[in-house]
Amino acid sequence: MTDPYTDAIVSVVRGMSKSEPKPMLKRVRFELDDAGVGDDFSETDLVDAITSADSNSPARFEFHIQLSKWDAVSDAAWAPGAPEHSVERRSNALTALGFSDRAQERINHAFQVSLSGATVISDKPADWDPWYHTEGVRSFYWDGYRGVLESKGWDATAIGELSRATDEVVKRLANPERDEPYQSKGLVVGHVQSGKTANFTGVIAKAIDAGYKLIIVLTGTIELLRSQTQRRLDMELVGEENILGGVPRDDDELTATVDYIGSGDIDWLDGKFVSYGKDPRELGFPGIRRLTGASDDYKLLKAGLGFLDFRQTDHLVDPARPLYDPLNLYRPDIRIAVVKKNSTVLKKLVSDLKSTKTDLGEIPTLIIDDEADQASINTTRPKKPKDKESKEARERTAINGWISELLIRLKRAQYIGYTATPFANVFVDPEDSEDLFPKDFIVSLDPPPGYMGGKSFHDLDDEVPDVDDTADEERTVANSNEKAFVRSLVADPDDMDARDKEMLQALDAYVLAGAVKLHRSSVLGQPKLFRHHTMLVHESVNTAEHAALANDIRKVWASAGYDLPMGLKRLQDLWNADFRQVTEARAPEAPAIAAFADLITHIGHAVDKIQEGVNPVVIVNGVAEKDYLQDDINFQAGDVWKILVGGAKLSRGFTVEGLTVSYYTRRTMAADTLMQMGRWFGYRAGYRDLVRLYIGRNVPGPRNTVVDLYRSFQAVVRDEEDFREELRRFQGFPACQGELSPAVQSKPACRARYGSTPR
Repeated sequence: MTDPYTDAIVSVVRGMSKSEPKPMLKRVRFELDDAGVGDDFSETDLVDAITSADSNSPARFEFHIQLSKWDAVSDAAWAPGAPEHSVERRSNALTALGFSDRAQERINHAFQVSLSGATVISDKPADWDPWYHTEGVRSFYWDGYRGVLESKGWDATAIGELSRATDEVVKRLANPERDEPYQSKGLVVGHVQSGKTANFTGVIAKAIDAGYKLIIVLTGTIELLRSQTQRRLDMELVGEENILGGVPRDDDELTATVDYIGSGDIDWLDGKFVSYGKDPRELGFPGIRRLTGASDDYKLLKAGLGFLDFRQTDHLVDPARPLYDPLNLYRPDIRIAVVKKNSTVLKKLVSDLKSTKTDLGEIPTLIIDDEADQASINTTRPKKPKDKESKEARERTAINGWISELLIRLKRAQYIGYTATPFANVFVDPEDSEDLFPKDFIVSLDPPPGYMGGKSFHDLDDEVPDVDDTADEERTVANSNEKAFVRSLVADPDDMDARDKEMLQALDAYVLAGAVKLHRSSVLGQPKLFRHHTMLVHESVNTAEHAALANDIRKVWASAGYDLPMGLKRLQDLWNADFRQVTEARAPEAPAIAAFADLITHIGHAVDKIQEGVNPVVIVNGVAEKDYLQDDINFQAGDVWKILVGGAKLSRGFTVEGLTVSYYTRRTMAADTLMQMGRWFGYRAGYRDLVRLYIGRNVPGPRNTVVDLYRSFQAVVRDEEDFREELRRFQGFPACQGELSPAVQSKPACRARYGSTPR
């Protein structure tokens, strides 16, 4: 229970208009009087409450969310001439709220004006009309998604930044009520494992609220990624009521056939799927009809084709008017399909769309292309004889063709590509209508706090002595990311004894990190704090080699002796020489471990958890679907504490939950492929200090050369940072002018829009 003062503040903040802040102190006093609380309540009391040191206090949280909205309102009447997210805008808002100068200083100290976030390069056609405004907009599905993020522990700052970044994308789409169709094409550049899915889920939620009726999400090329994305959207956006589709919750026989219920999904059972309280239709909002399921990619609807048809199954207010007319737009249910980038699947979707009775040109559609640099872009040489093209090249050409077909037929479709490696997307020819050139906008996302990306594993700051610097003793686990998190693999590939010794060191780190996690869970009284604890071994893309590698690891594991004095002695030495020092330097706030003896019980528990089931080592190479959907690595069915051996199926898009130790020796010549294989990038809440990367430093290369994979990654990380800096340099410029290549600036597509000289 909160106190009456907090209740009053929360009530006032929640009731305030998004576009018109009004004096707060007077309104809070009114709320208190109305509640029968007669004590004096000063401005100092109010500021104390909304700037509480507890970032999760209801008063602070609600005020921060509302303040972020006022910061972001476009062309606010109460802040004439003050740009969004500016010091002037914030001053206007706080003054309108009735705060004194001293109170404003305290509030601004607690909630810094956000000058970071998305970098935007944008272009608009001459007849573009700004249409998407944060004030007064429908927000049913966005509010539901925001609630999910709050329940996952996102603070108000992170939610505010996500809201701002998604606004930047949605407002660059075409108005779904627009009479003349317009197709916006854009690109959102994130970081590997950095929350791109969170961004496009937010974009989908806001687009649905704004009136978009058909959502098509293109995932990677394998079922593993498609089903992972489907579940994420179902859990955080679609929600329980839409998944049930009218099936009574208490009918065990019927619900046994419903996705996630019949499979015993632990998050469904724990109530973590978003719930809107009632069927959205009963609340006056459109429902969501899923065209794909947890384990079902798109299939021909045949007799059920009407399920996709807006005019056949949805009762329009005025059937004589088009679907996009405001009278009709907000009543029909939304259709959502999460499909693999597979030519056969896309052909089925296009075929069904062509068979519907609704004019496809009337349907406001949003196409989200996840991993947009993979398969979507036609990078084959068009003049090469088809009989000499590889099967992969022919499939890529076919996929590009079907995506183009969708855009040709769905004239109100908006295309947004999401990727962490955008090089193929920004260098395609904008004159080629079949290519998905981001002609309207490029948005570069900054990762939220807590993300461990490329910079977290490398020392890119010149203030830190380089590894080749003679002053190596100046580099410590406190100031060097390499010393803290990276461990070198230098054994000769043919020296099995030396290789086994290095693998044992990595396994020791994995077991010890698991024990530390269990200790933290125990001290904090949160047994579910670390549901998953995984180690990833990636040596080869060749699936035939994975079984042999897994057997080698199992032999090393069997000889480790974690229940014997020799095994405990190794872990004690590792704790004293490595983990204790890194934790003290990088996570001083973590529950303290007074002595190694405090970990011994947890070591036994960790080993037991890793050995549960069939085997501690699991092969994940996707030769068949059963290879990567087995019970041992089903992150939805229960806790996963396993060592995963894999290749391509683990190198792009798929999130390895709880990944703590990575063992990596695979060489590749492609920079984007190398970057995508950085599965050790991501969020490591509560165990960032325990993450370790074991990486090859002398991997055999072509023509009797050796490759230092760590240095190769560092070069790619620097290139990525340079690329993002180049995007920042062009912030606010038109898209054609912002192109990185002068050759592209001179293209007729740009000259036609901007004249003979690109601006």
